[in-house]
Amino acid sequence: MSELRIDIPSSAPEIESSELYFSSEDDMGTGTCTIFLAARALKSTEPIDLAREMVNRGEFLLSVTLNPDRTFLVLIGAIQPSMERTFVIPPYINDAAPHTIQIIFADWNIASATLDKQRLGAL
Repeated sequence: MSELRIDIPSSAPEIESSELYFSSEDDMGTGTCTIFLAARALKSTEPIDLAREMVNRGEFLLSVTLNPDRTFLVLIGAIQPSMERTFVIPPYINDAAPHTIQIIFADWNIASATLDKQRLGAL
């Protein structure tokens, strides 16, 4: 049972890099997704697909979309998305700075999300 790290190719100029981490390759329902946003990414007026990843022929699916209203939608599941949560980026966050989003999931549930290590509220 070794850990597994997967670099997610950047799908937009607003994303510097992204990574999926699983503490065990035998438990893909528990891990983290870390997304490094470029400066000004939060100023986008269009939705941005931050991560859209399928691992092991669909055994793990993850989708993260940043919306212009300062929310981001996270979907996770095996074969098909089975859980979704929307998180809110507070208005006082500097839109022009680079940021790091981390999504924590456990047992196929989206446990929490942070922005620059500050826990975010969910809708």
